[in-house]
Amino acid sequence: MPPKKGSNNLSTATLLPPSFIITKSEQIATLWSGYGSITRLHLSSSCGQPKSMRTAILKHITPPLLSSDPKDEDEDEDEDEGHRRKVISYEVERWFYTDLLPSVNYKLVAKIPTLLYAAADPSSLGCCLLLEDLSIEYPLEATWSCGCDLAQTKSVLRWLAMFHAQFWGWEGPLRTPPREEKKRRGKAGVWEQGGYWYLDTRLTEFDDTPDSRVKRAGRWVDKKLKSEGEGEGERRYMTLIHGDPKAANIVFKRGGVEECAIYDFQYVGRGVGMRDVVYFLATSVSARLLMTREGEADLLDFYYGELVKGLRLEGRGRGRGVGEGYTREVMQEHFGLCMVDWMRFMEGWGRWGNAGWVERRVEQILDEIEMDL
Repeated sequence: MPPKKGSNNLSTATLLPPSFIITKSEQIATLWSGYGSITRLHLSSSCGQPKSMRTAILKHITPPLLSSDPKDEDEDEDEDEGHRRKVISYEVERWFYTDLLPSVNYKLVAKIPTLLYAAADPSSLGCCLLLEDLSIEYPLEATWSCGCDLAQTKSVLRWLAMFHAQFWGWEGPLRTPPREEKKRRGKAGVWEQGGYWYLDTRLTEFDDTPDSRVKRAGRWVDKKLKSEGEGEGERRYMTLIHGDPKAANIVFKRGGVEECAIYDFQYVGRGVGMRDVVYFLATSVSARLLMTREGEADLLDFYYGELVKGLRLEGRGRGRGVGEGYTREVMQEHFGLCMVDWMRFMEGWGRWGNAGWVERRVEQILDEIEMDL
């Protein structure tokens, strides 16, 4: 059954404790498919917040309610898979801010918005997150029209490398794909597989996709990517990935693009770091940076160099060889697998971003893979 809108009569003021005195508010966006809103709040100086925190961003999640009277559970399965994915994603984001980040030392990571307050919304299945307003110190938005330039691209790749290094080998509670989540209880954890486009959460689209080389490779590639998390030896290549590092979720510091911040952690979860890198390059980078194999290799080399730096720092802190065995060759293999996997998603959902580059490279990658397609 399609979702039905739930009622939400709570004012912004009632969602926050009395210590936050709101002088003005302005809605700046709505969440995907009408699952809530994003509002900039202007706070009174008497709130005790530093000057840089006199405005804050309220992410108010109010998911629609599923029909309580489905006629056929099997028929309902496909229709509400997307709804459950979104609801779980906001639970994941809240847990990331409220439980995961406070438990780790994440100084190594480039900027993540500071959580000021979080609470469940008693009028719905949602919640509210009050976050630092990044536009104060990071007012420059990533360029959608022509993609990130070289300096911006390297800034984002550095952020991703530091984030991946920080959470290399992370172990903790995990959330399973939407169809499996319906059978479990508990809202703790990040996604078992980070991102929103992995195969287990796109099975309906995959089944409906016409036959192609990419589709025939789809399940094999998915199995290979999952196998990187099996066994003690291979698990060393797994980390937490952001899951959605597109231009819309990236901002840059005032006075230059040497430092960026990334937000929206709805799809943070376990995976190989190349999932984030491929997604970012495929959706948000200027096509001219990817016109040649040399340009592509230069960007991957830069990410790998930054990752190695981060892993060395992590190793000093943890007292062991973090990232041992993760060679440039291993990363390149992961790059190829993730490229094919992203093409599989586009064939079912639609092409966007640097689709021409992806299609061209995936054909070459499939030619190199030793399997009968």
